[in-house]
Amino acid sequence: MGGQYSKRKEVEGRLVGELPKDARFMLQELVDTEETYVKDLEHVCKHHLALYRSGNDIPTVIRGRERDLFGNIECLMQFHRDMFVPKVRRCVKNPAEVGACFADHIKDLDQYSQFFGDTARQEELLLDPSVKGFFQPIQAELKDMMNLQGYLMRPFQRLTRYRQLLEGLMKHMEPVLDDKGKENLSVCFNV
Repeated sequence: MGGQYSKRKEVEGRLVGELPKDARFMLQELVDTEETYVKDLEHVCKHHLALYRSGNDIPTVIRGRERDLFGNIECLMQFHRDMFVPKVRRCVKNPAEVGACFADHIKDLDQYSQFFGDTARQEELLLDPSVKGFFQPIQAELKDMMNLQGYLMRPFQRLTRYRQLLEGLMKHMEPVLDDKGKENLSVCFNV
């Protein structure tokens, strides 16, 4: 296995100069915002999804419609928490791997297409007064500034933020990445 690891590192790309300050800042922002994103997904699963699954007084309009309401948010949370965050953290020590970090998980990031499924249906359910009323007590109890609809927007926002961060990283890291590092980073824009 050690041979595979060293072979993989050889393929991932290398820095051929010192990482600019702006790139270091953006890399740290990627890590920090990824950790915050995971906390938000965990929050939805721990509170809102758990309340739904408790089966107590669920409004008729959402009964049996967990997938329509929450999509595969639990899968997204597990992927980001267990696989993606640890890899993103490692990129701080080896910035040339940031592109490979995303490129290696392109198939995993396809989970977003499942989450986005039928957003019109999800929005319709979230705007239903009985659904709002069902989730409002948990929001009040937790003194949450954001409602469930806001939390369920986070995956959309995250993908947009990835693009912004990766574009910035590409701009600031391009001069110090070798060809393979540049190629790995550019692959991310196809996600």
